[in-house]
Amino acid sequence: MRSARGDLGRVELPLVVHALEPVVSAVGEVETRAGDEVLDGAGAEDLAAVRAGHHPGRDVHGDPLDAVTEELALAGVQADADLEAVLGPCGWWQRQVRIYRTFRTFAWCLSERYERLSTDRAFTVEAEGLDGWRELAASGEGFILVTAHLGSWEVGSMLPASRDQRRIHVVREAETDPRAQRFIQDLIRRCGGDLYVTHFAEDPQLGMAMLDALRRGEVVALQGDRPRAAGRTAELRLFGRPFPLPVGPAALARAAGVPIVPVFVFREGRRHYRCVIQPPIRVAQTGDRQRDLEQALERFAADLETAIRREPHQWFCFRKVWKGVY
Repeated sequence: MRSARGDLGRVELPLVVHALEPVVSAVGEVETRAGDEVLDGAGAEDLAAVRAGHHPGRDVHGDPLDAVTEELALAGVQADADLEAVLGPCGWWQRQVRIYRTFRTFAWCLSERYERLSTDRAFTVEAEGLDGWRELAASGEGFILVTAHLGSWEVGSMLPASRDQRRIHVVREAETDPRAQRFIQDLIRRCGGDLYVTHFAEDPQLGMAMLDALRRGEVVALQGDRPRAAGRTAELRLFGRPFPLPVGPAALARAAGVPIVPVFVFREGRRHYRCVIQPPIRVAQTGDRQRDLEQALERFAADLETAIRREPHQWFCFRKVWKGVY
């Protein structure tokens, strides 16, 4: 339903599957390049499933900050180091405030993720930038939803099915904890429906399957902000600092001849999210493949920086990206 606030749509979302998870598959073009990476390995979003003996479904109804306190004490988890590049340097007390705000938002997003998957409570998403989305939907052309570890990135994958009844292929990695994997698989089976197709990165034919889906006019959902070890990357700039992005999403888009649509989802309140849809990015088809990919990724990096600046405490980057910051 179109609201009275200009280009904003308001969507009451149905119960949906786990989506927009990290991907570890290499997806090449027709001229395959070893190491073309779609996404990264396991991310911080599943910290609540890592603790031995813990069932993630137990966290749905408790206090979200309490639910993840123990998990966030895991060695190596950092929330503040990279915010210095975004917000500037600060003293010790201000740093603690930044950490608290980031972890509190992360806890709510994580808790509401399971609430959405395991209950019938309504979630409201307000969407910005629907004009470009409507044009793509009307054309019947496939496209790639690319997002980042920002806010509730899963929510963006709901739009193709909930708004347009479009089939979406969500590529994800298996959970670290087998019990969490079984829990998520059960939720997907009960809640997914035919329009949500989940793919696991272990499938050696995944790249070709996604290419075929895009050429059929379907949608593929990926994350595009975090490369994994040994994955092929392009060196871009984020907040004036070097930042490697995985090449895979742009390579897949170029091979299929479809656009990339950056989508970022911000939490605004209890079961209330805002989905910001950026203009489609077309990957050029010149004789310089590397430059074509880099130009597309430069545009995505600019969109990503804008999104992080909008809600820096919703950037869930629990690792140190840049040396030389606290």
